[in-house]
Amino acid sequence: MIVFRADGNEIIGSGHIMRCLSIAKAARNAGETCCFIMADKKFVPVVEEAGFRHVSFNTDFRNMQKELDDVLPFLEKEKPSCVVVDSYCTTEEYLEKICKYSLVVYMDDLAVSAYPVDVLVNYNIYGKKIDYAQLYHDQSRTLPRLLLGPEYAPLRKEFRGLKRKKQRKRVENILVSTGGSDHEHVALRLTQYIADHESGNHYKYHFVIGAMNPDVSKLTQIAEEFPERITLHQNVMQMEQLMQSCDMAVSAAGSTLYELCACGIPTITYVLADNQILGALGFCEQALMLYVGDCRNNENFAEQVMQMVFRLADNFQLREQMAEQVNKLVTGNGAEKIAKALIALSASRG
Repeated sequence: MIVFRADGNEIIGSGHIMRCLSIAKAARNAGETCCFIMADKKFVPVVEEAGFRHVSFNTDFRNMQKELDDVLPFLEKEKPSCVVVDSYCTTEEYLEKICKYSLVVYMDDLAVSAYPVDVLVNYNIYGKKIDYAQLYHDQSRTLPRLLLGPEYAPLRKEFRGLKRKKQRKRVENILVSTGGSDHEHVALRLTQYIADHESGNHYKYHFVIGAMNPDVSKLTQIAEEFPERITLHQNVMQMEQLMQSCDMAVSAAGSTLYELCACGIPTITYVLADNQILGALGFCEQALMLYVGDCRNNENFAEQVMQMVFRLADNFQLREQMAEQVNKLVTGNGAEKIAKALIALSASRG
C-alpha cells in the first residue's frame, strides 16, 4: 500500500491533493492500493469521489509534528510499502520518524533542505538545474533517488500524449485560471477590469473558479451582466477539453501550467505565492511563457495582465512558437512514471 500525506484548504489551495491523486490513480491502475492521510476533512469529498480510503486526524496542517502520535501507530498497523509526503509544513524530524516504518518520498518544489527521504520528486521546470548532490553533500546526508523535471509532472490521465492544438491567427477564447482558493481575488480583479473597460471586448474569457474561491457570488453577478465576455466554469470535469477550446491562457504559476503545456496553449503566468516564483521565472527565462509578475500588493495587476493579453493575442508568430515549445516539454505521463518508480523501488526493498 502507498500512503499519501497531503492537505488542501482555502489557504494552500488544492495543488498538493490533486497531484497526489494523479499519482495514486496511476498506482491503482498498476495494481497498488492507496490511502490518503490529511490533517482535516476539507478535501475528503474529493478523495472519496476518486475512490480512495482516507484518514483525517483533525490536526493543524501547519504543525505536522503534533500528528505523529496518530500517524506512527497508523503506519505501524498498516505497514505501507511507501509514504508520499507533499507538504511545505513537514520537518526533518517528521520525515526521519516515518522513515522507520516505510520508504519515504518527498514532493519538493523549493530545494531548501536535504530532507531525510528515499526518493525526492521535483517535476518543476527548474528541477534538473538544482544541484541536489551539493545540497546533500553539505549536510552529510545520503542523496535520495531523484525524479526531476517536467517529464515527471503528475498530470491527470486526460493530459497524456496530447497533440499540439493548432493555433488560430485570430484569438477568440481565453482561459483564466486562478487556483483552487484564489485568496488574492485575482478572478474578481480581472472580471471587474473586463467589465469596466471596453477594450478587448471581442474576446471571450473563460474563468475556472476553484472550489474554495471566496468571491463566487460577486463573480456570478458580473458574469451575468456580461455573458458575451465572461463565462464561469466550476467543478470542471473535462479540463483538457476546456483548455483545448481556448486559444491562450492566463494562469497562476502552479501545476496548471504543466497541463497547459501538455495541451500546447500559449500562456501568460503570474505569481500569487512564494513557492511559485521559481516556476514562473523558469518558464519566462526559457521563453516558454510570458510572466506578468506578482499579483500581491500590486494595485495595477489587472491592467498589466490585460495589456499583456492584448499583446500576445495580436502576435500570432509568438503564440505559435510558444505552443510548439511547451507541448514538447510535457508528455503527460509523469504520474505513471512516478508510480512505476515507487512500485519498483518498494519491490526491490522487499
